[in-house]
Amino acid sequence: MVENALCVSRCVSSFIMLTISVEVICYKVRPLRDNTYPLMLRLTQHRKRKYISLGVSVKEKDWDFKKNQPKKSCPDREAIVKLISDKVS
Repeated sequence: MVENALCVSRCVSSFIMLTISVEVICYKVRPLRDNTYPLMLRLTQHRKRKYISLGVSVKEKDWDFKKNQPKKSCPDREAIVKLISDKVS
């Protein structure tokens, strides 16, 4: 019985260690010179965050901050959505 509990404990802790959340955000901390904001992947594991640039920037008015995706009025919406889906997958 103790061996089974120990095995379950190890399996659960291994699963928890591999859990990483991935989000796409519009990084408003550092605007670029052309008054756009870079899109970043935010990776979170054990409450530690790492940001990776997607190489694309958008204007603040073209980004939906609640849904974390470009608005329908964004001129490059289709290309940005495709880039995001390629990077996240």
